[in-house]
Amino acid sequence: MIKLIDLFLRYIKEERNYSNHTEKHYSTDLHEFHKFAQKFLKIDEPDVRKIDKFCIRAYLHELYKQDYAKRSVSRKLSSLRSFFNYLILTEEVQSNPLNLVANPKLDKKLPKFLQESELHEFLDQIPSNDLDSSRQKAILELFYSSGIRLSELISIRLTDMDLKNDTIKVTGKGSKDRIIPIGDQAKAAIQKYMTFRDELESREKFLFLTNKGKQLYPVFVQRLVKQSFSEFSGTSAKSPHLLRHSYATHMLDNGADLRSIKDLLGHENLSTTQIYTHVSKDKLKKTFSLAHPRAKIKT
Repeated sequence: MIKLIDLFLRYIKEERNYSNHTEKHYSTDLHEFHKFAQKFLKIDEPDVRKIDKFCIRAYLHELYKQDYAKRSVSRKLSSLRSFFNYLILTEEVQSNPLNLVANPKLDKKLPKFLQESELHEFLDQIPSNDLDSSRQKAILELFYSSGIRLSELISIRLTDMDLKNDTIKVTGKGSKDRIIPIGDQAKAAIQKYMTFRDELESREKFLFLTNKGKQLYPVFVQRLVKQSFSEFSGTSAKSPHLLRHSYATHMLDNGADLRSIKDLLGHENLSTTQIYTHVSKDKLKKTFSLAHPRAKIKT
């Protein structure tokens, strides 16, 4: 089983182009299950063909006994489901035991986002007078202007940019490319950053670099975003996804259709995008007062 796990991890990395972050989660989940299967089947090296619904249900019970949150349990089951789908593809097994086990029901969690006025104020106050500040501003502006994921941002190459036509090409999950338009503010921030980037005289092909001229890594960007929000916003959410959620919410609020937002975000299924159909109470009240003929009493 352990050799098949290694082959699967290589497959998602080399052929499916999954990010290091995603690969790490899969690796953790699958190796944890491997240890459980050793105990459950009472064998040093479990045979994947011996993994059935009873083994999976026992594992599920063990996770709950260890007080794992429903969302964490769901992710671990998802990792196993993907692993067994791969084993079907490679003809190691004939069926997926995960198909016989129900996922835990998750509470619907609405994404956190900032109001448009807050984000305008936040982005406008960031200076752009050296490499550090110009890189910070370009990254934050691009996150909000495009709604891209962290893994997509750090993988942008110089050749992926078409500033003449105000677009960038990003490679999303499953090695799927998409062309995304960017706004004037993000374009200007990138152009300003490029003047300082050029001084690094780096041969790296990636857009965003460290001060030593190397490709940015996820933790660098996470810290940058967290620090930026800590200095400005009172929100508890301070990750790059806050800007992605704000992008999608503001696009929807301003008239973009859901299917277009789905394509821009790189979602495979429309159901994933539908979570953004929430609206603020103020906007809901405003829509009601403008649209309903009996919203206001006339005297």
